[in-house]
Amino acid sequence: MKLRYHLYSLCLILLVGFIAFAILVETNREQRNIRKADAIIVLTGGHARLKTALQLLKQQKGARLLISGVNKNLDDAAVIHALGINNKELAQKIDIGRQASNTAENATEAAEWVKKNNYNSVYIVTNDYHMPRSMLELKLTLPNTQLIAYPVKDYNSITQRLRHLNFARFFLLNCEYVKYLKTSGKAIINAINHG
Repeated sequence: MKLRYHLYSLCLILLVGFIAFAILVETNREQRNIRKADAIIVLTGGHARLKTALQLLKQQKGARLLISGVNKNLDDAAVIHALGINNKELAQKIDIGRQASNTAENATEAAEWVKKNNYNSVYIVTNDYHMPRSMLELKLTLPNTQLIAYPVKDYNSITQRLRHLNFARFFLLNCEYVKYLKTSGKAIINAINHG
């Protein structure tokens, strides 16, 4: 009987946590009137992310842009060309990171770049559903840096259009929620070890 009670309690906690997570993701919006930060970091994974980060750089909301997690087989010229950048001065403000193949590695790559350049404030650009976990990972590697979330809602690609379907969106959020819980556990363990 006690085991069943504990299982029900755990399920209820997970359900409430998922609802809170989904509300957080759905209410996050791209910021309109934003202040300037030292730099911008975009986590690869969609054209809208790159387009948004590039727009922030053009608006001079950060001095430099790190594109984290670029395919190792693409050279810098190919990436710049794919972004449609013809302005040499703008291209020189972009750093391309190839060390990361997942969110935790994005955080490590971003931390090295931020520390190397002595940045204190950074915009983080990624999709809305990916933002909570990305911010957790980045806070673990950059605890003293001001991280400013700039979530992107991308509904242009076929996969992103599918997100509008209730089941597809629900499934996507569930997958991301499970990953978020894992990262939260890592953050709690880190706090215990360093606190």
